[in-house]
Amino acid sequence: MQIAAFLKDQLSRFWGVMLRGSRLPIYLGLLVTLLVFLMHERPSPLVRSLLERLDSVVYDQRFSIGNGTLRGNEHNIVIVDYDQRSLEVEGQWPWSRVKIGDMVTKLAEYGVVVVGFDVFFPEYERNLVDELGLCVAEREGCSEAASLLPALEQFNDVLDADAYFANSMKNTEVVLGFSLRDGEESRSGVLPESLFSIDTQDNQAISLREMRGYIGNVDTLQEGASGAGYFDTIPDIDGVIRKYNLVLRYQDRIYPSLALDMARLFNLEDRFSARVERDIQGLDPKLIGVVMGQNTLIPTDQDGRVRVPYIGPQGSYPYISATDVLHDTLTDTEREQLQNSLVLVGTTSTGLYDLRATPVQAVYPGVEIHANVLNGILSSAPTMTVEADGGEEASGAKGVLNVLNAAKQSPFPSRPDWERGMITVVIIMIGFGLSMIYPYLGPALLALSSVTFMGGMVMLNFYLWNNYNLDISLVPLLLLILMITIINMAYGFLKEGLHRKVIKGMFDQYVPPAHIDAMLNNPDKYNFSGESKELSVLFSD
Repeated sequence: MQIAAFLKDQLSRFWGVMLRGSRLPIYLGLLVTLLVFLMHERPSPLVRSLLERLDSVVYDQRFSIGNGTLRGNEHNIVIVDYDQRSLEVEGQWPWSRVKIGDMVTKLAEYGVVVVGFDVFFPEYERNLVDELGLCVAEREGCSEAASLLPALEQFNDVLDADAYFANSMKNTEVVLGFSLRDGEESRSGVLPESLFSIDTQDNQAISLREMRGYIGNVDTLQEGASGAGYFDTIPDIDGVIRKYNLVLRYQDRIYPSLALDMARLFNLEDRFSARVERDIQGLDPKLIGVVMGQNTLIPTDQDGRVRVPYIGPQGSYPYISATDVLHDTLTDTEREQLQNSLVLVGTTSTGLYDLRATPVQAVYPGVEIHANVLNGILSSAPTMTVEADGGEEASGAKGVLNVLNAAKQSPFPSRPDWERGMITVVIIMIGFGLSMIYPYLGPALLALSSVTFMGGMVMLNFYLWNNYNLDISLVPLLLLILMITIINMAYGFLKEGLHRKVIKGMFDQYVPPAHIDAMLNNPDKYNFSGESKELSVLFSD
């Protein structure tokens, strides 16, 4: 009993100390600040997944509210669509390579500079001569057709659809698509030449995604094409495509995406390299971008990915039906659009399953994802070193301005290296400041200041996105402000209830309960100052 009484007495003293002078909400606010700091710096897998999902929601809302990134279709990119109408007119996909070759020839005549196919051709198309030869050799009923073989063999080049398509690709620069597979080791077709190589030491150290298999094009077509790029897009964990792998690795060789290889041909660039950055000691190599030519840096994350610079929902790039190209039924506007253009051949037909979920639209054509990335690559400007007066590196306000201007010039949304450290500093500043200020605010002022503060953070975050393409994390800051606000709100209500209980306990032996309730409900009408009045007092016995 003595131990229980002692513990009760100590607990009572502890709460008395903690409740004195608003110490408890201050300590809890600092504790929450530490918790959010650890969640940001060293999150567990579960916490990291939760924060990433919340951050993705904010990221998508920026596109919805901001209507895309800073730039529009600056490079005359056109999509030739084998849409539902084309399938109804020309027949089901895949079409004959003769028909596809005719389409490439038509596009060259319209003045197209580069054609990229968001589709691959992994199998040879059946040749009438070869089919008839097999029939004669293997079936008894085809013996009468043997006499036709010598005559047909004279037209073998005409009847070979693959050779016809390959020959048509000599009219313009054509990039064929292929697929790199992560979950399977199947290999078919042929792969193009790799884009570039990485030093053996860096190749093992950087975290560039490595694929296990591929499905390429048949050799006849790949040899006839000017290049090839993989068209695979890898969504985030929630199935939404926010990032795009600019390069992927297969057996220590680096291969370009469809958009990057089209940019290579358009810019007449064959020199590509990886920009690898190390720490101060020359260790921990990390991929920061792909260099095109001498000094055009396309910034990526350490996995070789860029954030897709969507310029808007479906239809932000002009679409032309493939059947109109084949039959020369284009409008004057469409002919003008094709002149000196880069064409991506893809589909919006639902039955061909090339529709994706994106931040700008829940159902979005995969071919337009490549168009957005291609537009961003072509908008990448050569990098320059910005120096302050006297040749020293810019610092302070000037350095911040240079960083913002550099981010604004980049066509790709970016999360810079300094973002993580900045968020850490802001967490500490906000957490310490609010922990010291909020306990002394009333409920109304507390709620108003919290909503205003969070609204200001959101507006600043969206301003940096809309004007500088900066993807700054917002979730930890909002979470911190919200948690400190809830703590102080809860503490205020608990303290108010305890205060009412103490007052009632002090007066309930001397004052009627109804009068005590009136005092608690209207505390402004009662005080301890003296008051002079003329009164009549009746004593009766």
